[in-house]
Amino acid sequence: RAEQDVTSATNTIIQGNESLRKAREALGLALGEDVPYGVAPSISLNAIENSVRSMCRIGKPEERADVLAAQRQLEINRRQVTETRLGFLPTASIDGTLSTGTSSQSVSYSIPGLPLQEQPTNRNYVWSIRAVLTVPLFEGSRYGELALNRATRDQQEVRVEALTRQARLDATQSNRAVEVAEQARANSETSRDLAKETARLSQVAFEAGTATSFELIDAAGRLRQAEQDLVVKEFELVRAKIAALLASAVCEE
Repeated sequence: RAEQDVTSATNTIIQGNESLRKAREALGLALGEDVPYGVAPSISLNAIENSVRSMCRIGKPEERADVLAAQRQLEINRRQVTETRLGFLPTASIDGTLSTGTSSQSVSYSIPGLPLQEQPTNRNYVWSIRAVLTVPLFEGSRYGELALNRATRDQQEVRVEALTRQARLDATQSNRAVEVAEQARANSETSRDLAKETARLSQVAFEAGTATSFELIDAAGRLRQAEQDLVVKEFELVRAKIAALLASAVCEE
């Protein structure tokens, strides 16, 4: 029985090491490298949660970044539809010109001590003004552009509604996941306490000669599994809290 227990624990360690190597390689790929990356042994998940809370605040699902980006794109699409419709309206333009000139007639006069002088007698001024009214009768390309912009606007409206519903659902599910993780951790802690008490009673019974070594080893194995399960449940609780925060977080730059 002891050998079976050792073999089972060794198998768990081997599988855990392989999962750890894959996780480090995935982290390396996320950082743009083809080598595994790890974190410091002193890393604290609670510190990560506190850091996220210090940088972000809980907001409404409609304030999520992807929803806001979709809403801005919808505003742009609506303006494009408006601009295309304005192209069907008449346009008016006005311009004017002013010109001046002199005639070829001139008068001559003399000043003592100076040569004969000539001066034009007529100076002409011409001012012309023009107004143009353009009324579009038919523009086939603009009708196609209007239909395309309207279709794009309608698609974006549907996308905004879908993203908003998804954001609300993510917030609801993430908050519920925290409650489930807290309950699972509490149950796991209770199971660990019961396994610890069972192991203690098995030890006492073995010393009194009323229990076998098989029962003692089995109780110790169950205690070890319960402690491992409690560690996993604590990690899942912290991860659920961070996920719930990020689901509706608004992080200021």
